[in-house]
Amino acid sequence: MKIVKLYKGIWILFLLFLWFWNAQEQFVVDDWWCPEIDFSLLGQDEVKSNQLYEYTLVAPEYNEYATWLNIKHSILKDEQELSQFVEESFSYDFNLSWSYLINTNIELTQDCVYSIQTAVNSYDQIILYIWKWSEVLELSRNQNWSGDYQLLFKEILIDSTNSSEILQNELSSFVAFFRYADSLIIDTSSQWLVFETLWKVFSLNEIDTWNIDVYVIADTAQSYFRRLLARYVTASWLDKVYVTQEQYFGSLFTSLLLKENPQQYDFVKAYSLSLEDSNKWTFLSYMTDYLLINWFPLGILTLVLLLPLVWLLVSVARQIIWISVFWVFTPLLFAISMYVIGLAPSFLLLLSATIAVLITNFISKKIYLLYSPKISLMIILYCIISILIWWGHEILDLSLVTTEAYANNFAIFPFVVILLVAKWVFSDSFLQFKKGWWIDLIEFFVMSLWVLFILNSTYLQNIFLGNPELLLVVLILNILVGRFTWLQFAEYFRFFPLIKNYFEEE
Repeated sequence: MKIVKLYKGIWILFLLFLWFWNAQEQFVVDDWWCPEIDFSLLGQDEVKSNQLYEYTLVAPEYNEYATWLNIKHSILKDEQELSQFVEESFSYDFNLSWSYLINTNIELTQDCVYSIQTAVNSYDQIILYIWKWSEVLELSRNQNWSGDYQLLFKEILIDSTNSSEILQNELSSFVAFFRYADSLIIDTSSQWLVFETLWKVFSLNEIDTWNIDVYVIADTAQSYFRRLLARYVTASWLDKVYVTQEQYFGSLFTSLLLKENPQQYDFVKAYSLSLEDSNKWTFLSYMTDYLLINWFPLGILTLVLLLPLVWLLVSVARQIIWISVFWVFTPLLFAISMYVIGLAPSFLLLLSATIAVLITNFISKKIYLLYSPKISLMIILYCIISILIWWGHEILDLSLVTTEAYANNFAIFPFVVILLVAKWVFSDSFLQFKKGWWIDLIEFFVMSLWVLFILNSTYLQNIFLGNPELLLVVLILNILVGRFTWLQFAEYFRFFPLIKNYFEEE
C-alpha cells in the first residue's frame, strides 16, 4: 500500500513538473508575445565584387531569445534567390557587380516573425579620394562606364587642422574600403599628416596595401616627395606611389573611371622609395633620404632643417637691425613652446612665470637668499601660480585653452622652458635700469611670433626638406653676419643728425 502511495506521489510530482515547464513555456510565449526586438544585420552595404564579406545578426536582447530563434538569410538578385543561410553569422561573395538584397527572417514563434531587408551594392572597382571636392568629381556618382562595369567612388573629406588622433578616427571609419580599394587619390597640402595617419590605420588593422595604387596630387618636385613620404610609405608597405600635378587631375580621374592605367601617360610620374635616385655627392640630401627611409621622424627632421634659418634671422635682427631679442635662444625657445602647445597656453604659462619671477625678485630684496634656493623658490611659485591660473580658467569656463594642449606628456618641456624665458626677459636688472623696457618687450614678442611663423610655414618646410644643402648657404650667410661691423639699422635713425653734419663738414 505504501509503495502504491509512493508511486502515486512520484507520478503527481512528475505531472506538476510537466505543468510547470509548460507554464514557463506558455509564460514566454503569452506574456512576452512578440516583444519589440531591434534586430539589425551588421555588415558592409557597399562591397567589392569577388571578395568575401561577413554579416552578423545582432540585437540588444539577442541572448535572451537565442534559444527560440529560427533564422533564415536569403541572398536575392532581382528577386531570384541565390543562397540561404540559417546561422546568425554568414559570409558571402558577391561575385557580380550588382544591387543585391539580403532578406533576413527571424521566427520567435509561429505568429511572431521579424523581417529585415538589407540592400548591398557590389562594385568592380573602388576609388577613395582624400580631401577636397572638385567639379570633375561630379562624374563619379556611381555611373556605368562600360557595359556592366560598376564603380564606387568614396570621398573622404578631412580637416587638416585636426590633430593626428582625430584624423586617425576619421580614416578608421573607412577601413573596410581601404582593405579592398583599387586606387587611393590624396589631394591635400598636408600629405605628411595623411600618410602618417594612413600608416597607423594600415598597421593597426593589418591591411594589405600591395594592390592599392596611390596617386598624390601636388605641384612639388619629386625629390621633396621622396623625403616627405619615405618614412610612412615604406612603413605602410606601399610600393606604388605616383605623383601628378593638379592641372592633370581631370585626366587622371577620367582614366581611372574608364578603367585605364594612368601610369602609361606622361603626366603621371612614378615615385621611387629607394636610395638609387639619391646623389651621394649631395651628402646632406643623401643622409636625409637615408634617415627617412629608415623611419626617422619626419617632423623632427624638418624642424632641425629649419632651425639654422631661424637662428640666422634672429642674429640678423640682433646684429644688423638692432631688435632686442634677449639673447639668441630666448625667442627661439618661446616660439618652439608655442609651436608645441599652442599660442594661448604659452602666453598663460608666460604670465604665470612672469608673476613668479617678479615675486621672487621682490622677496630676494627683503630676504637674502642664495642663488640655488632663489631659483627653487621661483620654480615653486611658478607651479603654484600655474595651477591657480588653470583652476581660474576652468572656473570661469573660458575657452582660451583646451585640455588637448596638455594631452601630450612632452608639454612639460615647454612648461619648464617658458620659466627660463621669463627669467631672462623679466629679470630685475632689465625692469629696473632699462627705461624703454616695454619697447624691447614688444620687439621680443614680435620676433617670437615671427620665428613661430617660420616654423609653421609649409612653404619653407618644403623648400628645406627638398633641398637640405641650403643649410650650407645659411652657414655662409651666418659667417657674413658675424663679420658685420657697420652701424646697425636702427642706429642710422639715432645718429642721423651726426651723420648729416659729418657729410656737410666734408
